[in-house]
Amino acid sequence: MIFIQCDSNDASDSDKLSMFMQEVHGTYELRNAVVNIPIDLDGDSISQTNLYVEGSFCGNSKIFDSYKCSLTSNEYYNEFSVEVPLSEFSPQYMPDICLRDKHLLGKFIYNSDNDNIVLEVNDFYNNYNSSFRSVVLDTSWENRWVYFTIKTEFYDKNGHWKNVELFLSYEKILDTPI
Repeated sequence: MIFIQCDSNDASDSDKLSMFMQEVHGTYELRNAVVNIPIDLDGDSISQTNLYVEGSFCGNSKIFDSYKCSLTSNEYYNEFSVEVPLSEFSPQYMPDICLRDKHLLGKFIYNSDNDNIVLEVNDFYNNYNSSFRSVVLDTSWENRWVYFTIKTEFYDKNGHWKNVELFLSYEKILDTPI
């Protein structure tokens, strides 16, 4: 007589991961953007940490509520593309206080033990993001929200570059990435 035993934990762990991947996969919209130190970007001489209040919009700038983030998962990779408000920096132009949307990219891995995602170190994406004077320090996910911590520089009204940590919160709006 032969007995075959299936480990039900393997199937349930696989199912749990699959369901979690479906929850995370999708499009998110920016709901909160703050920096760790007060900064004056709009030229009113009042430094603040809330970019929704402090952000300076200029021609072709997007309003913050239209910034998107996509988390894409398939059997080959897990990647994110996140629109981030950053100071314009281009070697051929003078910097200014206008905030422009820039796409930062990266990879993540699933941590199904605590239903979260973890930033995966990737030199290609780190080099790409550094071209915008930015480094993605951390990402996490909780109940239809994805959070990013980004080290970047903002150009203030006094003509100085300020090193800041930018904390962004995005709420899920679609189950598919755009």
